[in-house]
Amino acid sequence: MLLAAIGDKEVTEAPMASTTSVQNARPMGALTNAGWNAFATICSIAISFLLAPVLIRNLGTEQYGLLLVVWSVTGVLSITNLGVGEATLRYVAHYLGDRDLAGVNRVFGATLSFYVVVCGIVTGVFLFAGPVVATLLKVPAGEYPLVGSLLRLAALLFSLGMISNAFQSIPMALQRYDISSKVGTGQGIIRSIGFVVLAISGFGVLHVVLWDVLIAFATLCVRVGVARTLLPGVLWVPKASLAGLREIFGYGMFSFLTQIFLSLYRESGKLILGNRVGPSGVAYLGAPDSVAYNIYMVVISGIETLMPRFSANRDARTANALVVNATWAALAAAVALFIPLATLMADFLRLWIGPEFAREGAPVGQLLAISFIAPAGFAPIATFFRGSGKPGYVTIVMASAGSAVLFASVLLVPAHGPVGVGYGYLLSSIGWLSGLLWGWFRIFGGRSIILLTRTVGVPLLLAGAVFTAQVAIRGHFGEVGWLGLFVLGGVFAGLTGLLVIGADLLFGGDSLSRRVLERAFRSRQIDAICNRIRLWQAR
Repeated sequence: MLLAAIGDKEVTEAPMASTTSVQNARPMGALTNAGWNAFATICSIAISFLLAPVLIRNLGTEQYGLLLVVWSVTGVLSITNLGVGEATLRYVAHYLGDRDLAGVNRVFGATLSFYVVVCGIVTGVFLFAGPVVATLLKVPAGEYPLVGSLLRLAALLFSLGMISNAFQSIPMALQRYDISSKVGTGQGIIRSIGFVVLAISGFGVLHVVLWDVLIAFATLCVRVGVARTLLPGVLWVPKASLAGLREIFGYGMFSFLTQIFLSLYRESGKLILGNRVGPSGVAYLGAPDSVAYNIYMVVISGIETLMPRFSANRDARTANALVVNATWAALAAAVALFIPLATLMADFLRLWIGPEFAREGAPVGQLLAISFIAPAGFAPIATFFRGSGKPGYVTIVMASAGSAVLFASVLLVPAHGPVGVGYGYLLSSIGWLSGLLWGWFRIFGGRSIILLTRTVGVPLLLAGAVFTAQVAIRGHFGEVGWLGLFVLGGVFAGLTGLLVIGADLLFGGDSLSRRVLERAFRSRQIDAICNRIRLWQAR
């Protein structure tokens, strides 16, 4: 039997403070973890950038849209996690901090037991219901068998990914994001190489998804091996207990609700487009969305690594300083990246995929790029409340964002197609910003208006002014190539970043921007460069 008998025996076991149990798990620093997270996400962007046009041109827009539908289904199925994934990360990190291996295994065994049951149910349902679900998509009747097979594979892909993510939580809880990032990056590279080879060789979307399943299984094996190497005593088979289940579900209830609304936010627009417009509409939304979302993940990658620190922190001043610095940094980076992306979206899609695709995808792409600024600003406060054991607050904000995208898509997609979904994303910014303000005053109180203005208000005001100026400047140029696109994008992003930093410095006093600049000027590398410049001038 996969599931052990449920009992509370392990609760009475003494905590294991054995050094040998965690000797391979030296944690990395916050900046190192953030750097590896950002590196992995940047690699994901590069892979998506290279992969999408190859798949679209060789599979065709219709089959590429079907592939996006498969991935959307796996995204929607993530709600069956019931928030257990985040709860597992939190409690595993908590017990590792106390060097309590019994507590780690109590939580982890319960998680694996729950996951095995859920995956079995999902796979069984889709095995029989796949063809029925296929009829809900706007595809030719002759393709229903193909879509049914794809949906069955999507259930298997989801199951492998779900269990794999459980083992991924071990290096993350140990603050070894370098290892989890290496595994994820390697998976993405091998997976994408297979996609390209299959597409160019004339194979269809079914073979692409089969390759995806094979790589998911291989990744699961690797992650099990990594977890057992870093934490030799950790369980690798399900073993449930009532105490462990109570722990993960007590925290996971709110995380589960958050996942439901996150799925609405990320996937409802694609599914409604697939039903009302067809796979081509999903493709016009999905391509720019994948780029904008990956950039968003780069922006918040370092912030996500703060969750274990917020969980373990007992110093309110330290936590508050982290929130302020992370919020300003997230907004500054988001404005510097997303405003140029929105300005140059049409040029980017034209060069990346083609002129016809750009005409259809650029309007929704611009709306998506702008809409990701607000959730980036909310991310640090969300991480603070999740880490401090108050995930319900995040659930409320995510509910408003997901509902905005869902209802706007239902109302606007019939008349506006993919652009209707873009309007929904832009409307969701109201919920993100409201959550940011409410959380800010909960943390800092009503006397923090000046700090709020400096941290949040100034970057957002500059975003509107900079976008207007960049659109006007772009209008003075004709059609640009890749070189012109990169030059304009680099200039726009650089000047925007300098403007945001300069505005922050005008406030005076201590700030993240001031400390970063002071550290940069004290850098030995910069001193060496300046010395070389002086020597070159002397010659």
